[in-house]
Amino acid sequence: MLREVPPPRPEPDELLVRVWATGLNRADLLQRRGRYPAPAGAPADVPGLEFAGEVTEAGAEVRDWKPGDQVMAIVAGGAYAEYARIPAEHALPIPEGWTFDQAAAVPEAFVTAFDAMMLQGDLRAGDRVLVHAVGSSVGVAALQLAKVTSATVAGTSRTEAKLERAGALGLDHRVLVRDRFEPEAGLTDWADLIVELVGGHYLVGDLRAVAPRGRIMLIGLAAGRETTLDLGALLTKRVSLV
Repeated sequence: MLREVPPPRPEPDELLVRVWATGLNRADLLQRRGRYPAPAGAPADVPGLEFAGEVTEAGAEVRDWKPGDQVMAIVAGGAYAEYARIPAEHALPIPEGWTFDQAAAVPEAFVTAFDAMMLQGDLRAGDRVLVHAVGSSVGVAALQLAKVTSATVAGTSRTEAKLERAGALGLDHRVLVRDRFEPEAGLTDWADLIVELVGGHYLVGDLRAVAPRGRIMLIGLAAGRETTLDLGALLTKRVSLV
């Protein structure tokens, strides 16, 4: 439903941005169904989690941005509107030559993947990385970030076509999942880092696929919130589950 709402007013440390493009991911669909409620402080009645646009107003305390600057950002809500406000420190500059459409497709997937892999998962050059749901938006971002870091990447999907498209982006090992994730022989004790976008029973297979002292970064719960794990394997391999 389209309706008119007053434009937001930026706080002293915020930016007001004219939104020219928004992204669409699984989280957006869940939010629109009422299954991904906006946190405190975010617009409860205006969905949208990422956007690209042009700064129209900068708060009195903002020094690094000015009206006319082109930015992209991930937000907790409010991107499906003509104007959005964001903390100035959350704004990312749009690279030269990018369109607003291209920029709006970046923040939600790439910030999520970058935070999990680089900031928390300690991704290092030469690591072996397993990305579940590699055809998803965050999965594609994780694949590209891993390849830029000179990692070897295995990826799972339930769809052969998605694995083929991921292969064009540099996926080294394609794993088609029919029902449950069971690592093949070559992937047992293999992964230094697992990007877990599915959750549920996939964690059981992850403990077989992860290498000693490996890291499992749990991001998504598409297969459910519950599973039964062999804590002995977690302990013996000295695995970090985040």
